[in-house]
Amino acid sequence: MRCVRIPRVVLGTFLALVLVASPVFSAPSMSRFFVFFPLSLETGIYLLPVEYLVPSSADPAREAIEALIAGLPDYIAGSSGMMVVSLPKQTKVLDMNVEYGVCTVDFSGDIRGVSVGSAGELALISAMVETLCQFAHIDAIKLLIDGEPAESLAGHVDTTQPLGRGEIERFTTFPDAQQHWGGGAISILQISDIVGGYPDNTFQPDRTLTRAEFLKMLVETAKLPHAATQEPVPFDDVDGHWCRYYVQRALSAGLITVEDYGKRLNPDEDLSREEACYLLLKASDIYLANHPELLIEPGETVSGFKDETSIQSKYLDPVRECVKRGFIQGYPDGTFQPTATLTRAEACAILTRMQGIQGDRVLLVGPKPGFTWDGSDIFAVGFTTAFEANVNWRVKTASGTDVISHNYTTSTHGLGWGAFGLCIDHRLLDADEAMVLEIYLIDMKDGREYSLVSVPLAR
Repeated sequence: MRCVRIPRVVLGTFLALVLVASPVFSAPSMSRFFVFFPLSLETGIYLLPVEYLVPSSADPAREAIEALIAGLPDYIAGSSGMMVVSLPKQTKVLDMNVEYGVCTVDFSGDIRGVSVGSAGELALISAMVETLCQFAHIDAIKLLIDGEPAESLAGHVDTTQPLGRGEIERFTTFPDAQQHWGGGAISILQISDIVGGYPDNTFQPDRTLTRAEFLKMLVETAKLPHAATQEPVPFDDVDGHWCRYYVQRALSAGLITVEDYGKRLNPDEDLSREEACYLLLKASDIYLANHPELLIEPGETVSGFKDETSIQSKYLDPVRECVKRGFIQGYPDGTFQPTATLTRAEACAILTRMQGIQGDRVLLVGPKPGFTWDGSDIFAVGFTTAFEANVNWRVKTASGTDVISHNYTTSTHGLGWGAFGLCIDHRLLDADEAMVLEIYLIDMKDGREYSLVSVPLAR
């Protein structure tokens, strides 16, 4: 089924029915439900919905809560650094029953191993509630541990009474980034706590980027080691500056050197495009060394920019290599403009490309290039500009035969960039030849497919 635009009021009611009666959208042998994964970020706590497509189940509610316990695979959450709050994976659901709209869930004592602060516990409990209350016969949940009422999961939130839906929202990025061209990249770095906003809850994507801000982003994206001691920093203008901690990590990893900057780093100076490439290439090499599974196909050899002679000699090769790797581009007039400044949105875009994020109007957080399918359930999580975060998807064989055809999922509501998540049970992917998962958008004017992202599924 290909998605079409439906007025929002109608669609809201429509999607509420999808959560309960979703087999309408798939073959009779399939069930669909959402699992709401909790995010605890510097910018707040949120829920990230992932839609599961599974063989028909007599108890989808139990399957949903067990999927929440199982969590997201490492190639989704781990490789991106997504700040997902997790339950101990050894936790078992001992029993579930529903009476008068209250679902009582009895967990094994392993759940006591959860270690989170108050925000994380609230996010985790909200994820449980939303995951179970999507089903029509459940209005609230009550928690037991080894058959006894649970006073709290981690000591911060009272769970002695039945818990209903709260105010925790599905993840959305900063208001001024939601309809910005860079909103997808900003969202990806936000869910990993690599970027944050300003006190007024804006991101200011078109604001120019300082050297300190870019270094912080590079250090966090490349996950450079934490400095063991507070060693002196050889720059006169960094002691007492908020960036000192990140500068120390960048120095220890060789990302920056005293030879590059002398006695003054000038952390609040706007960053030029040529210097950004110089730093980006170093960070990329570190990132790739730590992620040998990631495959970044080299682009075409750069033939030269009209203003190439104005690029400083030490920056010329890094500029060419960053363009070749697809991290950054020149301008339509054939120039690179090496001394022009980077904006905050541009910096987010090049950093997600460094991470191997695929796509344009559909940005796939995972799987990333180089992903090897082991035959287990396949997950895909990303961001899209499509209305209501609708994306179309299908699974087909290498020869073009549909395994699961013309389906779609929607995870967040509203205009602008939104998150989508998908899990396809491996039992639905029984084919004798290699397959491919394709995620794409449909042009509402002429039905044309665009912004297609492919994930090879070859065992």
